[in-house]
Amino acid sequence: MSLEAFHAAMVKGTPHIYSPAEVAPFSYIVFRHGDFFYLRETKTGKLLLNSPVEQTVLQFAIDRASSEGGGTVDVKPGRYNARVTVKDKVYLIIERGATGISYTIDSGATCTIEDLENGILEHYEAGSLTRKLDLSAGELTLNKLIMQGDINLGAYKLKTTNLLIKEYDLTTMTIRDRDDTAYRNFLVNVLFVCNRIRASINDVNIASNSDSSAILRIQSHDGSAYVDNLKLVGEPYKGN
Repeated sequence: MSLEAFHAAMVKGTPHIYSPAEVAPFSYIVFRHGDFFYLRETKTGKLLLNSPVEQTVLQFAIDRASSEGGGTVDVKPGRYNARVTVKDKVYLIIERGATGISYTIDSGATCTIEDLENGILEHYEAGSLTRKLDLSAGELTLNKLIMQGDINLGAYKLKTTNLLIKEYDLTTMTIRDRDDTAYRNFLVNVLFVCNRIRASINDVNIASNSDSSAILRIQSHDGSAYVDNLKLVGEPYKGN
C-alpha cells in the first residue's frame, strides 16, 4: 500500500471519550508507515516531517500546535517508543492501538490527553490535574463538580482520597475508609433528622468537642423557637 493510500485509511473517524463537538478538528496527524513516522498537517494535507525516530515527530507536532496558539495532535495506531512533553493548549489523542507512548505535562500547561489505548482522559489547568476519567478502573477524578442534574451511581461507591460513601441497605448510606474495611466519622455543623436516629450496634457514643465548657443539648421546637429538653455539661460520667 502506498503512503498516501495508507494515510487515507488512517484518517477516518475516531471514536472519542469526549463528545465530538468538544474535540477540535485535527491540527496534526502522526502515523507510522513501515519503519518511518510521519507528521501531516490536516489543514493543507502536507507532510511536514518524517523520521525513523518517533519521539522527534511526536514532540515536533506537540510543540508546533502549542506555538500556533493551540491544536490537536492525533496519534494513529502503531508501535511507538516515545516519551513526550505535552505543552499548553494541546489536545493529544492517542488512538486505540497506538502503544508505547508516555507523557509528562509541561509546567503551567493547560492541556488535555485522550488516551484511547488505555481508556484514560485527563485534563490539566495551569499544570495541575483537574479531571480524570479512567474507564478501565471505572473512576472519575474531579477537583470541582458543578451539578445541573442527578448523579446516578447505581451500586457503585463515591470515593475521596481516604473515604468512600456507599449504600448499606435499601434505606441507609454509610461512610467507610477507602478500602471499605471500617466505618469513619461524619462531621456536620447542623444535622436535621426527618424521622429518627437509630444505632445498629450496642455501644454508641455521642460526644461533644474536647473542651471542658462544651455542652450537649437535645432540643425540640415549641412553635416559636427551639428549647432545651436535655442539657449535659460538667462532671464526667461516674456510673458502672
